[in-house]
Amino acid sequence: MDKRFGVMINCWNAQGGSRDKIQYLAPMISAAYGNILVLQEEGVPGNTGYEEGETVIIDRTEFICLEAKIDMTAVNLRCSTAILVEKELWPHIVAVNQYAPAVQRPLCYVDLAAGVRIATVHATAYAPTAIPEVKGYIEWLDENSPPNGWILAGDFNSQPEDYPLHIFGNSTIALSANVSQEIPYKAYSAGGILFCNVLFDANPTQGAGGGRVNKYDFTFYRSEPGFVVSRIANRMVLDCRDRSCMDFMCPTCTRGGIYISDHNLIQTLVFM
Repeated sequence: MDKRFGVMINCWNAQGGSRDKIQYLAPMISAAYGNILVLQEEGVPGNTGYEEGETVIIDRTEFICLEAKIDMTAVNLRCSTAILVEKELWPHIVAVNQYAPAVQRPLCYVDLAAGVRIATVHATAYAPTAIPEVKGYIEWLDENSPPNGWILAGDFNSQPEDYPLHIFGNSTIALSANVSQEIPYKAYSAGGILFCNVLFDANPTQGAGGGRVNKYDFTFYRSEPGFVVSRIANRMVLDCRDRSCMDFMCPTCTRGGIYISDHNLIQTLVFM
């Protein structure tokens, strides 16, 4: 891998029509690392969204859509999940698949030759349903991923604080933004606790008309010790943006711009 095993996972709920919106990500796609783009609500594959096997050019960077799965539980077929991988990374993809339990949304993933699974999901838009749903996906990833671990980035329709399990006799876990933390997420009645890591930005990621109020988009992972999660970035997608700007709410970029989605682009940098 030419970019020294650095992979930028770009996670975005496009709210449909990704075919018409994808170029707005161009100022934010990394030139320093290989890029994987995981999309929720990408649109109808082959129509308003991308279909599997399709080549996608973002600015001058070539991607291929390796996966585009319709959520069969959704009323609106724009609620599809897609994974696009930069051309440079294609030779390092060894598997592409999904995990789709009955009456749940599909967990889409790719496996890298480094022994790491990159996954994404768009959780049900109701937190009491989304939380156990996502915890079930995390447990499945724990049990079924390659030897060096996994990373799950998505729109979880719930907050990071919803996931640490309160263990009787211990104080409630206080989460810190921009710091990878290990959390207990499940306890068995017969004994035993399952752990994973969570990483989220301090600023909210979702809300209508640019008024972000919810932290719905973030990252879970487990490293064994095949990769290092370096940082997370939270960036608003607008129809006009300074290519070099990395600010969450830059007044220059946001002045007069059109908000392309109610969700921000979340970028997680991983070294393998």
